[in-house]
Amino acid sequence: MEPRIIGDEPGTRVTVEVDWDVIEGSLEADLFEDSTLTEGADDLRAWRAGALQGARHALDEARALPCRLRVTEIYGELDQTNPTIVGAACAHAVWEAIGFWPSEAQTQMLDNEVADSTTRGAMALPRFGCS
Repeated sequence: MEPRIIGDEPGTRVTVEVDWDVIEGSLEADLFEDSTLTEGADDLRAWRAGALQGARHALDEARALPCRLRVTEIYGELDQTNPTIVGAACAHAVWEAIGFWPSEAQTQMLDNEVADSTTRGAMALPRFGCS
């Protein structure tokens, strides 16, 4: 496994690990889930989905070779974070982890999606990565 890479958006942090020693690529979110957690449980499930969508988008945009990518940590404030923000943070973490430098247009698209996400509802998944 490569070192852990962290992607940040305001108030949100996502940590990923990349393993290139694979035959077939995979995306995983190995996040601790406390079965007794009630407050924010739906948010955490939506954040996980957003992170995986952001990771998929980043790998597609980078045309990356197959790898095993694990999202190992998501941190966010329940009142400030949504799945699109998590997805954007994850995309940046993936790009950094694989050594990909996104174009200004790619970065701007993520920024626009994050800005637009506040009008689509707290649980709305990101629209990027929907190929």
